[in-house]
Amino acid sequence: MNCDKCGLSKTRVNIVTGRGKPGASILIIGEGPGKSEDVLGQAFIGESGKLLDTLLGRAGFDIDDCFYTNTVFCRPCDSYSGENREPKPEEIFLCLNNVLQTISCLKNIKGIILAGKIAKKWYATRLKGIPQVCVIHPTALLRQGGSASSHYRDALNALKEFYVQLR
Repeated sequence: MNCDKCGLSKTRVNIVTGRGKPGASILIIGEGPGKSEDVLGQAFIGESGKLLDTLLGRAGFDIDDCFYTNTVFCRPCDSYSGENREPKPEEIFLCLNNVLQTISCLKNIKGIILAGKIAKKWYATRLKGIPQVCVIHPTALLRQGGSASSHYRDALNALKEFYVQLR
């Protein structure tokens, strides 16, 4: 894939379409790749990804049965060395068809985890008919104390309930 629809293409190292097996039954949608993800070309492999994997495992999910992607495939930042930022609405809109095309290749999805308010805003109504849960984005959890945060416990409980609902 090659894309230059928005300015994110100027500062990216890699297009990060996702991480996981095409036969996964759980789809996770976050905001955008961070610096680690951009360098290595895989979604959710940095610190927030490790925290999310821990949360998913504690809730009962098999992380090998998850496919991770984001609302944009390129790292949202204003320069290569710049800080990560939230993707802008126009960037998400321009990447929307790419993301939906990737999701359409996943034929066994039984549940969707929307990680953060941006994923919820853009995908909760676009992916109807598949059970969904929205949890705080793991980067926000890290900023609020990680596993010591009450938001971590809230996310863990929501994921446990979702796991039971899907079984």
